[in-house]
Amino acid sequence: MGFREPESFYRMNPAEIANELEIDKMILLDIFLAGTIEGYFDLRWDYHCPCCNGIPGFSNHLKTMPSDSYCSACSMEFRNTLDNNIEVTFSTSSNFIEIPQSYIEEQTKKMIDLVMKKQYKMSSFYISGLDCFHNNFFHLHFSQDVLSVEESLEIKSVCILFTDIKGSTALYDKLGDVKAYKLVREHFKILFNVIEKNNGIIIKTIGDSVMASFQKPIDSIRASFEMQEKIKSLIIPETENPLEVKFGIHQGNVIVVNLNDKLDYFGQTVNLSSRIQGLGKNNEIFFSEQIFNDLKVKEFLIERVLELKKYTVSLRGITEEKNVFAVE
Repeated sequence: MGFREPESFYRMNPAEIANELEIDKMILLDIFLAGTIEGYFDLRWDYHCPCCNGIPGFSNHLKTMPSDSYCSACSMEFRNTLDNNIEVTFSTSSNFIEIPQSYIEEQTKKMIDLVMKKQYKMSSFYISGLDCFHNNFFHLHFSQDVLSVEESLEIKSVCILFTDIKGSTALYDKLGDVKAYKLVREHFKILFNVIEKNNGIIIKTIGDSVMASFQKPIDSIRASFEMQEKIKSLIIPETENPLEVKFGIHQGNVIVVNLNDKLDYFGQTVNLSSRIQGLGKNNEIFFSEQIFNDLKVKEFLIERVLELKKYTVSLRGITEEKNVFAVE
């Protein structure tokens, strides 16, 4: 089938196309997302059955995405998970290039036939729901597309970073609100820029703290080291002391929810990340054993760190003691 034929524009897979063109899939995803805004493409969140890989359904918007789906071929209900069974594809809008309904029905029949033979497989290269969610273009331009307040989606593994300015209350007391806020705003600019540069997204700010999300542990560590270094350029007015920021990172599963019409994370991984950040006293980076065990993180630490501290700690509200690591 030629690429110019209407049928070739059905369920386009940016990751597969990027692999063929030998370019970064996230760059191509930006292009498809921009095309969606302009009305050329329809974005599809396809949810695959984790048993047969078939596609029992899809949504064009997060706001219509269900927490759970049902596969009639397997007679089973399953949880929709952004980094497991949700695939993002694109088809041309009917206002741009109309795909024949007969072709869509033919492709659906082929899928069902392969599912019944237990031969239907997902592509080796695809854009997961989490890939799309962690795309900064999507995060910036599709922020109004949120889940229903009654629904949630799971993420099996994601890295959560919390930051906090050391002694921020005393800072406001010493400098006054205007000067202190100006300093906090400058610190936000540094953090936001570094987080985005390292493939992270800002989930939210809480006062002068930042909660960010990364798909890979190495990106969260690299970002923390870079932020730690760049924050040193911010000198507290009327002193010679640099601003100090504490960092805490943990990796685990979360659920994505709609909180105040914004996508937010909820779960014990979030709680642990916050507690780990709270262990810091000065300009320190604390991270969990899950982050430390990543091979690329270990290689990075061997190259960059002169002294790595390990602690076994009790965290408020957490039953079991946890091993954590710290870098000043």
